[in-house]
Amino acid sequence: MQKSSIKIGVLCMILLLSFTITAESQIPRAYGQGDGVMNMKNDFIEIVVNTSDDATGRFAVLTTGGDPERTDDDNNFLIYGLGKPVTSYTTIRIDKTNYVFGGQTSKRAGLTGNYGKVVTPPVQRQDGIYTAYLYGDVLVEQILDLTFSTTTGQPDTAAISYVVTNQGFATRDIGLRIVLDTMLGNNDGAPFRVRDMAVVSDTMFAGDDIPAFVQAFDDLLKPAVMAQGNISGPEVSRPTRVYFTNWGSLADGVWDFNFQPGRDFTRTGEFDLDSAMALYWDQEPLRPGESRRYVTHYGLGGISIAQGFLSLGLSSVNKVEMAVNPVPFDVVGYIQNTGDGIAHEVVAKLLLPEGLKLVTSTNEKFLGKLQPGESTQVVWKVVPTGKAFGSMKMSMEVDAANVELNTVSRNIEVTTPAKLGLSLSGPTRLNAVEEKIYPEIFEVSGTIKNDGGSTAYNVALSLDTKNFKLAEGESKTKFLLSLPPNSSQSVTWKISTLPEPGSMYPSGKESVTLTAESTNAEIPNQKELDIQLPNLEPKLWMRSVYPEPRVIADNLVLYIDLMATNITGLKDFKIELSYNPKILQFLGWRVGTQIISQDNDQLKRGSIIVSDPYEANKTGKLIIEGQVMDMASIAGSLAELKFVIADKGLTQIDFKSVTLTARDRVVNAVGFEIDVR
Repeated sequence: MQKSSIKIGVLCMILLLSFTITAESQIPRAYGQGDGVMNMKNDFIEIVVNTSDDATGRFAVLTTGGDPERTDDDNNFLIYGLGKPVTSYTTIRIDKTNYVFGGQTSKRAGLTGNYGKVVTPPVQRQDGIYTAYLYGDVLVEQILDLTFSTTTGQPDTAAISYVVTNQGFATRDIGLRIVLDTMLGNNDGAPFRVRDMAVVSDTMFAGDDIPAFVQAFDDLLKPAVMAQGNISGPEVSRPTRVYFTNWGSLADGVWDFNFQPGRDFTRTGEFDLDSAMALYWDQEPLRPGESRRYVTHYGLGGISIAQGFLSLGLSSVNKVEMAVNPVPFDVVGYIQNTGDGIAHEVVAKLLLPEGLKLVTSTNEKFLGKLQPGESTQVVWKVVPTGKAFGSMKMSMEVDAANVELNTVSRNIEVTTPAKLGLSLSGPTRLNAVEEKIYPEIFEVSGTIKNDGGSTAYNVALSLDTKNFKLAEGESKTKFLLSLPPNSSQSVTWKISTLPEPGSMYPSGKESVTLTAESTNAEIPNQKELDIQLPNLEPKLWMRSVYPEPRVIADNLVLYIDLMATNITGLKDFKIELSYNPKILQFLGWRVGTQIISQDNDQLKRGSIIVSDPYEANKTGKLIIEGQVMDMASIAGSLAELKFVIADKGLTQIDFKSVTLTARDRVVNAVGFEIDVR
């Protein structure tokens, strides 16, 4: 008996001790830098990143002060991470291989995944906590930062971003999955609130069914922490699929996982409720040199609450932006029977101000009866009308046959539309240097300004260069993503003045045109920049190859290029030059650039015949006859001529006769004057 009683006593002590540890373990401790973690925080929330050797780069999110109007949500988890965060993790799928972001782990979450090489361990930067890893030739960067909530309007949300860059030479199929081990203080199994659904079992949303946001809280009388994840919208990347399930299944499957619709959130292999969510961006090709950004937000949610027999909650974005084609947004109403009896014939009604209207046909929702403790939720699609702007109030009234009316109100700001304007600057005149337009590359700068009250999204600037062409590596269209109110942004294009092969330089007055697009703003008036260009005529002329004559064997030798510029379709030529042999003595020649062409890495040379120097110097007449091989070029030399300076005096090398086979019928031939002193 004594032995048995001892066993029972020990067992009871163990159970009591185990319970105590479990309860206390959910309370976040105070994190400190250099404690195997790195953190950034404000008065609302804190982001904690694991810097230890196990699961480097993984993160947790918790409240600091939380909602400033409440004290019961301080120092609670939003994304779990007791000690050093390990349970939330990200998978990068490259072709058919799954890689886990960050350092290797000995823990359950992501244990079976492949891992890469660290490029930059967690480091605090101006844009947040930055970590980078390399997976073969694919660079993945994680940036965690604090941002503003769409429902509270406060900086109480974690922005979770990944940038994936293909640094290789082959296109790769890239996908991304983010697993968030969600938690509400000590509640690890609270339902996810999605539109008019309370999700308490394995559920998936895809395509158009993906909500703008998901919220989580336990009850309206004492909601503890109110969490919110922004899944789609202008500041986040809409995933392909979103799953709500138990954390154990997601921990064990680094991409595919055990998903059973209708199964509750009991952790796989254990007995506790443990909810989690996974956001999938399915694989898409990523070409060499390209980058792709994935962004999601998770933090505190904004819910206006009115308590009573029927306790109410009302949630929506805190700011809506008027646009050309305004996007409807969700207004979610929560109703919970917190009384001691059944509420019969419950009806919820949404009341909207002048600046908002329903997309759906009715503002009433008939909910039937609610048992004590039972809760439900409703959703309306609402859109701004453009008839009123500024701060306004919307309300939800809930009535029942046997319960008095209760009302909850929520303020929302409707901003004026984005108003875009353009300006374009650059040179208004280009000059000619050696029968070419100079400079060969010039820049123009386009600026877009938003003078409206709303952010302009998916902004793109395009430059039409007409008879010019963009410099190598330039893109006609440049994307700015978003442009906040009362801000501007400039971009620059490099433009080449070189004509297409076989074409002439443009002349006279040319222009470039700047246009802009945005998905939610009116298209602004285009801007043109007129540029005056020189008129370049077909011409034969000569130039000195070097600034000064060269000394060869005690002789001063003058090198002269015989140039043919802006002559289209030049095939062959016969040119007779005259010069004074008393001052200049023809020494020799070298083939010009237009006599040679390159085809498939092979050089081809046309025929060329030049007078013998001895015969030429007798008469002062020099004949050059040849075939042009580089017919696509409109500027180059036909021959390089060498003359020995024999005496002092003023002389000239003149064109005596010219015969060309070309499309241009009139070609100006200009001689070359030499003053030897």
